[in-house]
Amino acid sequence: MSRQKKAEADSSSSSSEATSQAACDSSVTCREFIVNLQRLFTNLPFMCRAWSSCLDGMIITGFLSFFFKFIAQQYQISPAVASLSGGVPTIFGIALGVVGGGLLIKKYHLQPRHVGLMLVVTAGLLCVVFLVNIALGCERTEVLGLPGSESLHKMYEGYSVSFNNSYCSASLSCGCQEDFRPVCDPKSGVNFYSPCHAGCGSSRLHHDIEYFDNCTCVKNSVWFYDDVDNDSLNGRMIGGFCPKRCPNIYAFVCIMFIAMFCMGLPLAGSIMIQYRLVDPDLKAMSTGLLLLITSAFGYLPAPIFVGAIVDSTCRLWQTSSCGEKKFCLLYDTDEFRWKFLITAVCIKAVGGVLDAVVTIKMWNMLFDRTTEEPALPASKPNPFPSASSLSPSMSFSSPSLPSNVTVSPDSFGTPSVVSQTRPPFLHEISESRL
Repeated sequence: MSRQKKAEADSSSSSSEATSQAACDSSVTCREFIVNLQRLFTNLPFMCRAWSSCLDGMIITGFLSFFFKFIAQQYQISPAVASLSGGVPTIFGIALGVVGGGLLIKKYHLQPRHVGLMLVVTAGLLCVVFLVNIALGCERTEVLGLPGSESLHKMYEGYSVSFNNSYCSASLSCGCQEDFRPVCDPKSGVNFYSPCHAGCGSSRLHHDIEYFDNCTCVKNSVWFYDDVDNDSLNGRMIGGFCPKRCPNIYAFVCIMFIAMFCMGLPLAGSIMIQYRLVDPDLKAMSTGLLLLITSAFGYLPAPIFVGAIVDSTCRLWQTSSCGEKKFCLLYDTDEFRWKFLITAVCIKAVGGVLDAVVTIKMWNMLFDRTTEEPALPASKPNPFPSASSLSPSMSFSSPSLPSNVTVSPDSFGTPSVVSQTRPPFLHEISESRL
């Protein structure tokens, strides 16, 4: 019983020692973690690169989330066509840029400063592209019946079109309370808020297209055309918005493809720069910290504040019975274009400045391109040691010789037989037994 109690006491003491040792090890690991974090936070080039990546994440998640809405509203095309026009050039442009950038780095052995210069030049190019795209928009969609749209003067198919709503309001006493239901005048390309606001008296459906006839606001000399007889107007309108004739979308798509291609060129090298800016033992932690910063401050808040910018350009909201805003029915396309693209320019410009700081700090750095030599095949063990490892008096038994043969190296290091023990004869064995 005393032995059993002693064994239990020994086991408990050993377990307590193991627990205390594990606690010490964990405390050491925590201290090392804090020290490594401090090393990363005080690494100016790495932190600049991390925040530049965070700003790129804002553009990816924030602006690309509303990019297709931007195209659909600017050029008044369907969401399917907008997704095709904006998605295909963007995806293929970035993919080709990444492949091309990797080939350039491999073929010309580009160094960190070259990749940094590519990042800076790409940021500047994207800022220029966004500014150019401001001029590639279309005219704002005018809807007569909204506040501030009592008069209108525009060009349509080479004709000057003017409108004054005083006749329509005075003769019809509109005061329409109808929900937003736009109708289009195909003669002028102008939209009305609803058939009531256009003074339409009847409607009919033909081949899934709704037509409105006897629209007095159009028929009774409300429009004034250059070189066009008002008597030819029959007051017929079509449901929906008037289609825009804006060829700028083709230039917009081509320019965005070139911009996305240039944006993808330095992406492969940017990962190499990230690992080159930190010590080898901090590569894994630097990746985790960069992803944390990009996700928390880039991917997460970008759709929120970009969505707020987009909502600020709405001209007409769909509201509930309680007056709560649901979704936007009509955007101010000019304000949408300016705010959307100027915000992108500001974000990318700040990212370009951070990349410039990184490039200056790592100007004299080189990529570590050393490769390990292949391991040589294992050679067969030499049954005889070399002369340097043997003394003249040392002797050993070779595994390939009988056990009764003793060898030792001569003066040249070559093993030679010194003596050989003769096995006993049979009669000697029998005599020894007797």
